[in-house]
Amino acid sequence: MFYKLLFISFLICTGLQACQSRQNEDDKQQNEIVQNDSILTEEVELEGYWGLTSYFDSILQHKEIARYRLQKPTWFGILLQIKGDSLFAYGSIVELLPDFNPASDTLAKLDSFAGEYWLFKRKETLELHPIPNENDPDSTIFIYRKRDDLDFMTQNLDRVHVIGTNVTNYFNEKLFAGNYYLKDTKDTIQFKPNGQILNWKKYDNFSVRNYFGTLHPFQNKDVIFLKKEKEMDYWNWTFEENKLILQRMESDWYKSDTYQLTDEIIELETLVSNDQ
Repeated sequence: MFYKLLFISFLICTGLQACQSRQNEDDKQQNEIVQNDSILTEEVELEGYWGLTSYFDSILQHKEIARYRLQKPTWFGILLQIKGDSLFAYGSIVELLPDFNPASDTLAKLDSFAGEYWLFKRKETLELHPIPNENDPDSTIFIYRKRDDLDFMTQNLDRVHVIGTNVTNYFNEKLFAGNYYLKDTKDTIQFKPNGQILNWKKYDNFSVRNYFGTLHPFQNKDVIFLKKEKEMDYWNWTFEENKLILQRMESDWYKSDTYQLTDEIIELETLVSNDQ
């Protein structure tokens, strides 16, 4: 009995030591985080433009738009503009002008049909935290980083989808502008940043589908509009290594108002990297 009690005591002691060791390691890591945070550069000035990283950065990295437009904050807060004591939030569906407190770490409460969110100030970023409720317990935190290079997005605004055209122009340039080898005709064609296409007999203009608004008949696929004078065709696009693969989409409006992929495919080889 004595040895049994001794053995049990040994196990308890060993467990406590292991827990204490893990706690010490956790404390050490937490201290390192705090120390690293304390040596960051000075706070970034609030005034200016802030871009949603899981939208802008993710789209450019993965060369996809449709997947990243589904995040709720994109509907009301793709881009934030801070000007004086005002905060403007621009989304793909609505815009917000919430009460703004630049003197507090809690800058604003953003309230829209997509839910309620707190906007917090950090040293180098802004954080958007959902306010959980019974119907939506989501706790995903969204990050904004300073993007004063996006100031053009609040100029020459659209009447309805305020920054829609500017977002389209941005992705036209960042995703597609470059030179391509057209496999079928063996021609070298060029997609210009302004949406022009040079040296392609079939098309002379392009525009990426930005997924603003609420009418989306393309089954959440990435779509580019290719145009020739008054004619316009719809193509699903994917980037695969050094290739741009286009697959035509068509709709039979007598049967359905959605577009379906067809068997027609155009393969373009990228001659100049489209990473910009």
